[in-house]
Amino acid sequence: MNNNTDERPDSNDDAVDPIKEIFGIIDEIRAEAEAERISDLPQEAKDHLAKVKAKGAFQRATIVSHPRPAAASKGHELTKQVEAVIRTGIDYANLGINADTETGGLPWGEWVVFPYIIRHKDKWYGRLHIKEGTMRVRYFVDGDEVGEDIFNSHLTPSAAKAKGPRGGTITPLIGSITLG
Repeated sequence: MNNNTDERPDSNDDAVDPIKEIFGIIDEIRAEAEAERISDLPQEAKDHLAKVKAKGAFQRATIVSHPRPAAASKGHELTKQVEAVIRTGIDYANLGINADTETGGLPWGEWVVFPYIIRHKDKWYGRLHIKEGTMRVRYFVDGDEVGEDIFNSHLTPSAAKAKGPRGGTITPLIGSITLG
């Protein structure tokens, strides 16, 4: 019979590990701060987050932009539509493609909801990573689909020369992204 009054819980007791308890509290604080940041977002950013399937999941995205036409094409509506399979909610520094690259912090803007939403000069951006080989670009002038050369003929020479990324990490305006 054990007369020891200094009883210690053995491994079968429901003793709480103090380190796990501290990390649990930290996680709760982070979750509360995240919820507060999300509640302050504009509706279009909340809608974007609501459509994210799961952190790091692959899903379809359509990104639509309306570049400004050159002066000679003023009055024409230009639309560029990019469709791709993307991932959102991943830490881009951990991607294999970035293994030998110093990714560092953001070159502009600030994370509002890491790693989903960035704010820069009162505009909101979504951080997406395009799956290689899935990007399809369509061009429209006044609602009619055209080839890239015809589309570019309506742009300024500098805008026509500019080539956007064909994959990798992109950061379009939240309002231009439709997740499916």
